[in-house]
Amino acid sequence: MELPTLQVPTFTPGQLTVMPVDGAMLGMLGCIDTLLTAVIADSLTRTEHDSNKELIGQGIGNFVSGLCGDLPGAGATMGTVVNIQTGAKTTLSGLIRSLILLI
Repeated sequence: MELPTLQVPTFTPGQLTVMPVDGAMLGMLGCIDTLLTAVIADSLTRTEHDSNKELIGQGIGNFVSGLCGDLPGAGATMGTVVNIQTGAKTTLSGLIRSLILLI
C-alpha cells in the first residue's frame, strides 16, 4: 500500500467551458449535504456548528483530494449520526471511522 501521487490535471479547451458549471453544481450539492449533516448533528447534540468552518474544511479537503485524482465528497450523515448515538464527543471519532473504512 502506498500514498497517492499528486497529479497535475490537463484539460482540453472544450472541457474548460463546461467545468465552471459542473464545478458550481457539485460545489452547491456538497455544501447542501454538508450543512444538512451539520444541522442534524446540531439537533442531536443540542449544539451549534460554524458553517464557515464546515465549508472551508470541505473545500480544502476536496481540493487536496482532487490533486490526488480522487472524487469530491461531502458530509457523511449516517456516520455522523452513528458516532453521536454511540457516545462520541470529539472529532477523533470521525477520524477513527475513516481509518476503519480505509482498512
